[in-house]
Amino acid sequence: TESRNARLLVAVGGGPTAVQEITQEKPRSCSYLTSPDEATFGRSGGSGSFQVIATPTTCQWRVRNDYGYLGVRLTGATGGTGRGVVSYVVDPHTRDYTAAAAIEITGLSSANPPGRHVLQIRPR
Repeated sequence: TESRNARLLVAVGGGPTAVQEITQEKPRSCSYLTSPDEATFGRSGGSGSFQVIATPTTCQWRVRNDYGYLGVRLTGATGGTGRGVVSYVVDPHTRDYTAAAAIEITGLSSANPPGRHVLQIRPR
């Protein structure tokens, strides 16, 4: 969580030694929220969207959707910096049970907890 420095020494078979200084800045912490954080769809499916709020505004993000098999497809942004809008479609279905899915907003390093937009896909 703090900045750090390193010095690499490279020596090759009796030749001169090379010194390389490396500095890594203190990482910035990012927060990823979605608004709204939940949506519900029935058997006929439908379309939806949500806002991504990344703080600070310089934080980059990407969308992760592992629920294509449930008929959840992204139709808008798949990444950005700061605020953005993610759009999606939920396909009609014939399941007779409720399925839950979550579209996640992650940082590029995946070091911080993701934001989650939860979908309830109901049989009615």
